[in-house]
Amino acid sequence: MQKVHEYETLYILAPELNEEEQRREIAAVDEVIAKNGAEILKSDVWGRRKLAYPIKKRTDGVYVLSRFKGSSQVPKELESYIKRTPVVLRHLTTLVTKQQLKEEARQRALSEKRAEEARVAAEEAAKREAEAEEARAAAEEAAKHEAEAGAEVASPESEPVVEEASEVASEA
Repeated sequence: MQKVHEYETLYILAPELNEEEQRREIAAVDEVIAKNGAEILKSDVWGRRKLAYPIKKRTDGVYVLSRFKGSSQVPKELESYIKRTPVVLRHLTTLVTKQQLKEEARQRALSEKRAEEARVAAEEAAKREAEAEEARAAAEEAAKHEAEAGAEVASPESEPVVEEASEVASEA
């Protein structure tokens, strides 16, 4: 029994392929991987990017990254298939190291921690905003009550009392 390893294959498809043709080629590569007994962990299309140098008279290509677990025979079969496929401009298959897996796990944990911190900060901001809104509403209500109380003091019923007090002050 052969030992199972994790591999990554990055390949560049010709840029003139439409989306349907790209999907077909990616599916064909994934099929070769699966047919040879490997488990496909992910297949990411990075999209169209400019190449560092022209390859087969092309200046850009569609990058695709496939990660899979399988025996050492799988990369050999995959390379054989890719070499016979004219729409694949370049490819590179690498063994994923334990150090790389640890770094990816660390990055995921850091990303999850940051997402949790952002969620908590958003909840706190929403709570502060709600409290501020309640305070504004209470201040508006208090101002409304003050205005109503001031209107009662300035009502016609209270004016004679003020006049009487002023008359008393002038007589003295």
